Amino acid sequence: MVTPDRIETILVQFDDADSSNPGSCMLCGGVNDPVELPYKFTDEYDNLVVRSTQPVPGSRCRDCDAEWLDGKVSLVLDKATLPLLNPKSPLREALSCSIARLEIGLKQAG
Repeated sequence: MVTPDRIETILVQFDDADSSNPGSCMLCGGVNDPVELPYKFTDEYDNLVVRSTQPVPGSRCRDCDAEWLDGKVSLVLDKATLPLLNPKSPLREALSCSIARLEIGLKQAG
């Protein structure tokens, strides 16, 4: 198993306006409640690579306990994470694609 050379940390501040109404759970359709969640970015071996120093706004389903991050919050976190990854990391391409998809989706959602 490959382990990262070091774990990077990020600190990103969010306002309540940065997170939208949690709505329904995408897995079971249950009700999501707003919560603060830790942000962890792991590699393909599930090794922790980047973590937030403070919890970020998210939601948790009352029924199945699934945890979700809002698209706006995810975009900010992903953009803060990308420059911390090793330039040769295969995760850079996947994260860059995720950022592009989030930007398109958020623009379309208005």
